[in-house]
Amino acid sequence: MSTTTIGNQTTVTILYRLSKAGKTVSIPFGDGCRYDLVVDEDGKLKKMQCKTGCLKNGVIRVLVSSPTRKTKDKGWGMKDYKGEVDVFGVYCPQNDKVYIVPADEVGKNAISLRVGDAKKLRKDIRWAKDYEMGL
Repeated sequence: MSTTTIGNQTTVTILYRLSKAGKTVSIPFGDGCRYDLVVDEDGKLKKMQCKTGCLKNGVIRVLVSSPTRKTKDKGWGMKDYKGEVDVFGVYCPQNDKVYIVPADEVGKNAISLRVGDAKKLRKDIRWAKDYEMGL
């Protein structure tokens, strides 16, 4: 499956789950937006970037930057979503769950959400259950 197909399936899944939860969701028109959905949270509009997570060894890993051309001379680099989205909607196909993570709680390149037990309990562990969207 292509990355475009995977991304489209993730966005549709998140859209469906939000709609099923009674949320009002808008879809931006055309390509080129840095966000995939707009969610109305009690009258406040939140821009959401949808991402596919990969569950491995008890952790859902999600890349939260995208490839972008730096310059003609310097080639490709990665661009984060700082200031361009309010939340990330994460769909994990391995456990069929959706997670909503505020953009200000993620790093520059990735999110890690722990679903399994941790060998060492650290203060900076992000537990998936804290971000899980019910349904």
